[in-house]
Amino acid sequence: FGSITASAESTFNNNIIIDDDKKLYFGAGKDASMEYDEDGTNQLRLAGASAIFEQAVTVVGLLSASANMSASAYYGDGSKLSNISMGVLLEVLPA
Repeated sequence: FGSITASAESTFNNNIIIDDDKKLYFGAGKDASMEYDEDGTNQLRLAGASAIFEQAVTVVGLLSASANMSASAYYGDGSKLSNISMGVLLEVLPA
């Protein structure tokens, strides 16, 4: 197969299949990538300066991470678990 170049939004009406150990790149400088590593680890790998996982409909943060910086897990209206220089910070909710 050759390559496909699209300069506008594209819609696919069926599955998109990416072979094992191939990457999807994002940004003109390949700033971020997504790869399914089938070489024995079976990991979905996301790479970039930072990553934020959000609930699609309500745009509520679920997980945020930055390389060598911070990581936070969210529930409801804010961060409930975060790393700090001395370990982790856990917000305890009232019973």
